[in-house]
Amino acid sequence: MLEWFDLGKLVTRYSQFLRFGCVGTVGFAVDAMVVWVFHARLGAVLAQVCGFILAVTATWLLNRHWTFAGRGSSRLMWEWGRYVLANGWGALLNNGVYVLAIGSDERFAHYPVMAVALGSLMGMVANYLALRYWIFAQKKENSKKPL
Repeated sequence: MLEWFDLGKLVTRYSQFLRFGCVGTVGFAVDAMVVWVFHARLGAVLAQVCGFILAVTATWLLNRHWTFAGRGSSRLMWEWGRYVLANGWGALLNNGVYVLAIGSDERFAHYPVMAVALGSLMGMVANYLALRYWIFAQKKENSKKPL
């Protein structure tokens, strides 16, 4: 009756999305910690650039070995570069949605945290889809399953 409904695949995807969310939280922590520690010496902008580079590298490694274990390219620098590009587009979408929300609806302008949440949600979904179907789309040979 429900041949199209595969509970095993649904649980696998849900579990993968939860791991992706956990990795994103680690990325936020790395970014925030670097900015907090170095903003006085480097300035807020340069500290954020350093934080982003370290955070995106940390999340790439964690997503590569945990969230999307067994998938990806053997060309590591190529994969990392595409990962940075995908995250950059996700950040642009995040901030673009924020700006559009603030500019188009006075409720968002009055409560900008709602616009931050909307932008973050859109960026997160876009990043997950880019990683799932572009960066880590191909399976590696002799791969291990995630923990």
